Amino acid sequence: MILPNSSTASADIRMNSSATNDAEEQELNVVLATDDNGNNDSPSSNNNYFFNKPPPQAQAQADAPSFSVNFTLTNSTIYSNGTVATTATATETATTGNNIIPNSSNNADNNDNNDRYNDGEASLRPSPNKRLKQQTTPEQCLDVIHHLNRAVHRKECIAAITRACAMFDHNDTDRHDFEIEDGAAHVALFKMLSIVLTRSARDGLVGFKGDEVQQMCRSLEMVHRCSRRCLEVSYEEVGEDLIALIGSVMERCLDGVIRDDGDVGILSCVQVLLYYSSEVRKAVKHMGKSTVRGKLLGLLVRVASAGNMIDERAKELSLKVISHLGGNSDSCHRRNISSTDILLLDTLIDNAFHSAESVRNNAALGLNNLACHNEHLVTMSCQERVLDAVSKLLSDDCTSTRQYAASTIKNLSELNSNSLTLVNHGYGTLLSNLVKIVENDESDEARRSASRALANMACTSTAEAMCNHDDLLKTLATVTISDDTKETIREATARTLKQLSYTINAPMTCHEDLLNALIRATFSDDSVTQSVIGKALLTQSSNKENRKAIMEQKQLFAGLANMSAHNQHANVAGILRNLALDDEFKEALGAEDEVLGMLSTAVAISGDASKYAVKAISHLSTNSPNKKILANYRGLIEGLVKATRTTSDPTLRTWARNILVNLMPFLGS
Repeated sequence: MILPNSSTASADIRMNSSATNDAEEQELNVVLATDDNGNNDSPSSNNNYFFNKPPPQAQAQADAPSFSVNFTLTNSTIYSNGTVATTATATETATTGNNIIPNSSNNADNNDNNDRYNDGEASLRPSPNKRLKQQTTPEQCLDVIHHLNRAVHRKECIAAITRACAMFDHNDTDRHDFEIEDGAAHVALFKMLSIVLTRSARDGLVGFKGDEVQQMCRSLEMVHRCSRRCLEVSYEEVGEDLIALIGSVMERCLDGVIRDDGDVGILSCVQVLLYYSSEVRKAVKHMGKSTVRGKLLGLLVRVASAGNMIDERAKELSLKVISHLGGNSDSCHRRNISSTDILLLDTLIDNAFHSAESVRNNAALGLNNLACHNEHLVTMSCQERVLDAVSKLLSDDCTSTRQYAASTIKNLSELNSNSLTLVNHGYGTLLSNLVKIVENDESDEARRSASRALANMACTSTAEAMCNHDDLLKTLATVTISDDTKETIREATARTLKQLSYTINAPMTCHEDLLNALIRATFSDDSVTQSVIGKALLTQSSNKENRKAIMEQKQLFAGLANMSAHNQHANVAGILRNLALDDEFKEALGAEDEVLGMLSTAVAISGDASKYAVKAISHLSTNSPNKKILANYRGLIEGLVKATRTTSDPTLRTWARNILVNLMPFLGS
């Protein structure tokens, strides 16, 4: 939002002098560095701090002529991002020292900027983008902070804060660290802001212009562009009180008690909250306290949901802070979602459909954070609008947005009662979006969350609906055997297949598709995945109704052989034991060389593998055509003999001896 100021009065500002308060005019003396040709060659604010690193030409210019430049600020305009453009006129005065005069192109740039926006009332705010570059020393920085600490009267505050804005408006982290650690600029600004707010409250100024407040909030935001270490220093010294003060400023601006042209004050306050909530763990914990969190979220929601009345950048950053605070609460034991969180939820849902990608991203993060707490799960899954929003975010163009949305569904699916609602939402649209993410999303994190969500959603009440989905089973099998997929994702898809195998049996129409997926998954080269799939087939083969369909699978024995080669001997032997229980399959099993090879290997391995193999061989030996084959198959008799000597299970020893007795007449025949 671009808001012009209301008048065109000029302000002549001098940093180190006072001016009449009524006219709000100060005269500004700025010492600038130029080369001998008069060109502005001051270092960029993005360079390293040049307190102790003067430019190479500095020494050569020590004796060069210099000038003091008096600037009169005539117009200022507030940009949509909260910055301010100003136009100025300058008069030169000869002086001494290595000073430089800004060239005429700088003023031309400012005029060009102003041509694109409405001219407005003169402001004490210098433009951060077109401000005058200064050769700054530690002493100058400390002097600015000293004047902040001394300022009490309004005209002193205006002069001090004007200097502070010019000094702190840069993006050099080292310089901001100096301002906080060595100068305690954050403390000085905090105290001055407290004084100004107290004065405005005392005078009862409804619609108070708020120019000082805006500038102080901007300066606070500037100095907090520091490192995480200095953010922690700031929080330790004034953090809790500063958060409360920021809340008061935001409330007064939103209520119109303080006039916040261009939403500069609100934007700066939100940025400080964002720095704290992003980097300082103690600050996040403090803001999560119920007494603090409720008020902050209420104010941030007002900003984020204010429509065209608030600057878009302020709304976007408010939503980001909301996403940080949404899942941070000291009230996780509550059974019911709070009224503040309900309002927050509505705001996040609205912004999930926003046209701006960054806004949708923050909404997705906020929904994910809310879904991290049990007291929110039922409320969120029961609201169609929530699931509509998350379903849409699952297909967003932004990778991290899809990641947050998939994680939200994963969290919601951890409550068993939500599974059926999630599977059926939008006539399967949400389920389809999850399947697409699992299949080929570029984000492994999104795929992992989506695959785990599917595993959580697979249960007795949802299994048939999930298996009847056009692409789900095929996708699960493909991902499970994919060498390019991370193991955690493959394990989650295999676990989904196993969950479905507990419910889906013959003669369900989707049973054959499930078996096809399970047999395909046996060709995975991951031992954990194969163990999961082995247990699923073991469960399937234990049901008599399923055995015929299993035996009809063309790749059955090749898949079991692959599992055996990856040391899944117990599961393989158990599956063969179950299949050998039916007389109609005994002859077919005994005629398969792969089956006998897997059994001869398993019978020699102690534990479940040997137990299942002995029982499978016992069942097969009751078929007359199989006896000769079994008696002469290499390694089979040796394995049975070993089982009789090494097993501690008397029942198993008895079974092994009985098999040997039955097969002895056929040895060598």
